[in-house]
Amino acid sequence: MKFKLKEIQSIETRHYCGPVHDLTVETDHSYTIQGTVVHNSICSTRIQTGHGVPTLQSIIDCARTDRDAILVADGGIKNSGDIVKALAAGADVVMLGSLLAGTDETPSETFRDRDGRCFKAYRGMASAEAQKAWRGKTSSLEGVSTTIPCKGSVYNVVEELLTGVRSGFSYSGARDIVELQSKATFIRQSHNAAVESSTHILHR
Repeated sequence: MKFKLKEIQSIETRHYCGPVHDLTVETDHSYTIQGTVVHNSICSTRIQTGHGVPTLQSIIDCARTDRDAILVADGGIKNSGDIVKALAAGADVVMLGSLLAGTDETPSETFRDRDGRCFKAYRGMASAEAQKAWRGKTSSLEGVSTTIPCKGSVYNVVEELLTGVRSGFSYSGARDIVELQSKATFIRQSHNAAVESSTHILHR
């Protein structure tokens, strides 16, 4: 089934009526928008607390409201296709964490394993390591820490992402974000269809 964004909004059983506010960074480094939990790839808040909304749904909810603030898609973006879908759903810009982690420009420490491979630390602000670093103690652990292979210059990563984004715009016949949002069509798909969307010949 194919739906335009407006049609998706009309058939949703839950209609978002709450206010939309700018993102606020509290003194304890938590992120809140009028009590709304903000989640990203290195957070475990939705598992730890049972609260949170999938990023695409939150974009659709916010995009249907009257707002003056820029709508930022933060969390769940794993590739250039996710960037295109976030923009098509109503986001003005995207925030990239894990996609840019491991690049030369990131401030985290760099180290090598026994085989000489280069890695950089990547940690959520609600992880035990990050909490101890910025406030000397821990409370609810709602993030994890991990390592990311070194990726080189962020310029090369961004250029690769932009190539996919430009191609995505072209498939919708869009020259800018506004045109993409007016032309993009969303479809519902099953889990098997999602698997089919990726390269799957090696799974045989």
